[in-house]
Amino acid sequence: MKQFVSRNGFTLIELVIVIVLVGIIAAVVSPIISNQFSAYTDSSRRATLVQEAQTIMQRLEQDIYQAVPNSIGDIEDNAFALLALSRPSFDAASALPAGRYSDDFNPSQPVTPGNPLEVMGCLIDPGDDPNSDPHHVVLFPADSGSALAAWPPGSTNTGSVSRAIDDIDDPCTAGELSTINLPNPHRFDPGGDGSLFNRLYLTQGRVDWTCDPAAATLTRSQSFGSSGDRLVSSALDSCAFEFIPGSTYSAPSLLVDITVSRDGERVRLARVFQLVNAP
Repeated sequence: MKQFVSRNGFTLIELVIVIVLVGIIAAVVSPIISNQFSAYTDSSRRATLVQEAQTIMQRLEQDIYQAVPNSIGDIEDNAFALLALSRPSFDAASALPAGRYSDDFNPSQPVTPGNPLEVMGCLIDPGDDPNSDPHHVVLFPADSGSALAAWPPGSTNTGSVSRAIDDIDDPCTAGELSTINLPNPHRFDPGGDGSLFNRLYLTQGRVDWTCDPAAATLTRSQSFGSSGDRLVSSALDSCAFEFIPGSTYSAPSLLVDITVSRDGERVRLARVFQLVNAP
């Protein structure tokens, strides 16, 4: 009578065949999976850089379009500056950073603590918010270059930008004048020409945008308040700022060209901002 012996397990040849087949499958599938992960990583890194570049442009746009008219200047390849319009840090929707001074005001005569500057318009009053940064008055003739040249205020208490405002007595009532009080006598315009259409602005000081490709940084520096310099980007590869003169039919512009990079990935954005806040 024959006995049948059952066999458990695999022979060496079968194991070798299986190992070879698994190796072939792994060699074929592994690059496909690896490429998918690599493509996802590259796409994610690029999306992050695009978002960072767009954020930079949005921050630049906010400063450029909220600058004191005719104050963007000191434009170089890697820097430019402006005077920032005052902004309320409290709920004052009706208060503005601009108005018109009275026709009776003679800009060649000094504004003194006892002789305040009278303005038509509901102005932002820094005294309403104890945490507000200092505000200054800008009264600038439109045909005399850039208002930026007058910042910071000189020690002689003359020039188109005053020292910090003491307070503003602003009833915000139609038909009534607001009064701006300065801590020291200030003569805005010794020539007496005044500003275009008696315009007057409030500023919180000078803002400088500076890029340093060697350090890969883009910074925004403030001449007022306690915040000081702010690092906007630490992934800067290159940048360029260029002023484009206007013509009879178009406003002047500022070309901003930036490139950010990280881990071998580079993203470049270029945009032309029209300087619509000219006087």
